[in-house]
Amino acid sequence: MSKPKLLFSAPFSFLKDDIKKFREFFEIDFIEIWKRDELLQLHADYEFWIPNPGQNFVIDNSILEKMTHLKIISTPSTGTNHINILDCNSSNVHVVGLLDQKIKLESISASAEFTFLKVLSSLRNIRLAWSEVELNRWRDNEDKMRGHEINERSFGLIGMGRIGNKLCRYLEAFEARKIFFYDPYVNCDKLNISEKKDLDFIFQNSDVVVICCALNEETNSMISKKHLDLLPKDACMINTSRGEIINEQELVEFLGERPDITFCADVITGEVNDLQMHNPLIPLHLEKKINLTPHIAGATYGSQTKAAVFAFEALIDHV
Repeated sequence: MSKPKLLFSAPFSFLKDDIKKFREFFEIDFIEIWKRDELLQLHADYEFWIPNPGQNFVIDNSILEKMTHLKIISTPSTGTNHINILDCNSSNVHVVGLLDQKIKLESISASAEFTFLKVLSSLRNIRLAWSEVELNRWRDNEDKMRGHEINERSFGLIGMGRIGNKLCRYLEAFEARKIFFYDPYVNCDKLNISEKKDLDFIFQNSDVVVICCALNEETNSMISKKHLDLLPKDACMINTSRGEIINEQELVEFLGERPDITFCADVITGEVNDLQMHNPLIPLHLEKKINLTPHIAGATYGSQTKAAVFAFEALIDHV
């Protein structure tokens, strides 16, 4: 009996032996795909698909019409904004992601660690310090490079899921002055060390605001200028969730008015449509007014290997 065809279009060069066992269940084509045209050139009839979460296109009707045998998409990511769920539903294509495997997902810490790295680098002005050395200076501008310790600052976490809970533990270990969180679906963090507050309170009383919630209909453009205007002097805001959670046009306007604010992000709008380099935040990064990284919070060998394995395991019951 022939095995069902599976397309694995996420990066795979580092996976090695970890996914060999899944050839027992599937006929697998490993083809790393980033652009829509690369996918549309394929002619194989796949029943299962593990896509590239970083691809520069959305899986919609224009693609599903070509993949007429497709039954299930298993994305090795928590986010699904690279997939049009409504189009998949109308085509009877089932979509699963890592949020459907929450117990397994707890073993992945890359995004939480990277978010904490952004917290530390922002508080200590690391990018400025690097640029000083590049400009052949040492401690000539020490006043500009002077930062803050974690125990001097209050933190507001927007979202108390896996990443929010891990951040609570990290911040507690570093003796953060106060930890607040906003999440309408959670009453407390797992260690009960943070205080639940409303969104306005978070922005008004946090020296560092960290956005780590999921993107959905409720959180899309949830953060607007009315919230940003509440930030205290010299506050820092970090986004490692999705760019769409912030109204970025209002964010750009706000940053122009408040040069005292530090903004640091790993995500911006336009990524799933290959428009990220046209985002109005890019010029601000190039002018060194904000700090951006290209959506690499989850890009570690360990986390991406686990995510790939979990994506395969989610499909086995459907073979």
